[in-house]
Amino acid sequence: MTRPKILVVGAGFAGVECLQRLERKLSPGEAELVLVSPSDYQLYLPLLPHVAAGVLTPQSVAVSLRRRLRRTRICPGGAIGIDAKAKVCVIRRSRAR
Repeated sequence: MTRPKILVVGAGFAGVECLQRLERKLSPGEAELVLVSPSDYQLYLPLLPHVAAGVLTPQSVAVSLRRRLRRTRICPGGAIGIDAKAKVCVIRRSRAR
């Protein structure tokens, strides 16, 4: 029997928080966790004005998703279609950075 796959589209605050909670609650064999995101970092958009003003460095507002999500597989790209009935997500792949 294959283990279930949980797919989260987007690496915004909600998507990353959801995956962090799932990583804590589920044992490694319970489900495969996958994140679809065009980049492998999370950008804290509310802090961008601070970067523009020179208060923060650009590196301080971009956090590595690979460090935050240890058990989640990151699929570089964007979802362009979802068929919930068939449980299929069509992804346009992008190169990993």
